[in-house]
Amino acid sequence: MTATASKLEGVFLSVRAVISRSGKLLLLQRNASHNRNPNHWEVPGGLIEIGEPLDVALKREVKEETGLMVSPRLANPLTFIGPPAKPRYLELVYRCKRVRGEKVILSDEHQAFRWATVEETLDLELTPTARALMEFLLK
Repeated sequence: MTATASKLEGVFLSVRAVISRSGKLLLLQRNASHNRNPNHWEVPGGLIEIGEPLDVALKREVKEETGLMVSPRLANPLTFIGPPAKPRYLELVYRCKRVRGEKVILSDEHQAFRWATVEETLDLELTPTARALMEFLLK
């Protein structure tokens, strides 16, 4: 989290990418040293910098965390607000298509990745936001 991240009265704005391949979603496992929800699984994404366009934030976060390139023009936004917590996050979630990169290259923030169906994700130790998102996707 940087000092320039968007924050509106205790609400952090972030983008998330639901990237699918053969009916499975890409999930990343946070490092054990992560300050919130260590070892939990999540979809790629992160905070939007102040003044940063949403499409730029989405491409930057996915590239930083996975090494993959996505096209925001091919993204379909979903409406989703994370579960009540402090701090509270407004997650702008996009279904994305991968346009470049076959191999996932993890950032230092994550220790593993996997492809799983939405149903399979519910058996994992997900972040509260990722769990709420998966339940939303099942509806």
